[in-house]
Amino acid sequence: MEFDSCDRITVGAIGDPGNRTFILQLRQADRLVSLVLEKSHVADLGSGGYQLLTEAGYPKLVHLVAATVRAGGREGSSALEADEPLWRISEMELSYDGLLSIVTLRCIEFSEEDPADITIVLTAAQLADLVIEAFSVVSKGRAICPICNLPMDLGGHDCPGANGHHVRVRA
Repeated sequence: MEFDSCDRITVGAIGDPGNRTFILQLRQADRLVSLVLEKSHVADLGSGGYQLLTEAGYPKLVHLVAATVRAGGREGSSALEADEPLWRISEMELSYDGLLSIVTLRCIEFSEEDPADITIVLTAAQLADLVIEAFSVVSKGRAICPICNLPMDLGGHDCPGANGHHVRVRA
């Protein structure tokens, strides 16, 4: 499946921290596609997209991304539309064509037999928006324990760094 352009692309999460499902969603006219992905994919999309914008020579967009992320993201970030995901992403590839000034995101299905894939063509500005959303979604996860550096549930956790002592660390 190919999207030679898209009107909107966003990444978001459904559920509470520690129990979230991450979704990549794109719209082209009346076509809406949703795909499930892992939190690590979202983080990689943010850092890889930022690196691509830097290396491709988009200093204004790089500055916009950095300033927006430092400020805590955007108010009213793009919400996901109600839609049933097609499949789960196992792999993503991000590339840039300097001659055409376009970014290509390829998503490959998690499947052992004949995996599907979707290729999405983006502008650098769309990638910058997606990077901001990716960093924002990842940052809204569980708090990190200051002792063991593992994620904590909302009520805290029994810290393995307490070395056998029953220390309950709270977020």
